[in-house]
Amino acid sequence: MPNIPENLNFRMQAHQDLMINFQLSYKPIPYYTIQNGIKIPRKGMNQTPEFSLGYRKAIPAKGFDSDFDLLTMGIAQKYATGKQSNIEYLFEAGYFISNKVVYFDDFRHFALQPLVIGVRDFFPVLQMGDYYRYSTDTYFAEAHFIYRTPILFTYPFAFNP
Repeated sequence: MPNIPENLNFRMQAHQDLMINFQLSYKPIPYYTIQNGIKIPRKGMNQTPEFSLGYRKAIPAKGFDSDFDLLTMGIAQKYATGKQSNIEYLFEAGYFISNKVVYFDDFRHFALQPLVIGVRDFFPVLQMGDYYRYSTDTYFAEAHFIYRTPILFTYPFAFNP
C-alpha cells in the first residue's frame, strides 16, 4: 500500500524551513531549600502542575518556503495518590494563527499506536487507527488522563476445598 496520509491538506514536497521556536514553561515550587543562593526543589513534595506556552514561526525568507505561526499552551501534572498509586494528566491545545504555507511535516501530529498486544506505554499516546488521519494545520486540543495503581482489581480470594 502507498504511504500517503488520509488527510485533505496533505502537502509534501522538497522544501526548506527557517523557524523560530519559543517555549516557556513554569512549575510552581512551594517546597524548596536554598543552597548557595539557589532554590533547590524538595524531592517528592512538589506535585504542582507545570504550565507551558509555545510559539513557533516559519519565516518565508529567500530560499525558505514555509509560512505559518503556531501558538500552543498546555498543562501537565503527576500527583501521587498513595504509596504506589498516582494520577497523571496532560492537556495541550494549539492554534495556527496563520497557515499560509504549511507542509505536512509541520502539521500537528498526535502520538498514536495501533491496538496491538505488547503496547509500550499507554500515556500520553492515543490508541486509535490511522497514523496521520487526524493531523492538522488549523487547531487542536489533546487531553490524556491515567490512574495507575497495582491494587485496582484486587479482590480477597479464599480457597476452601
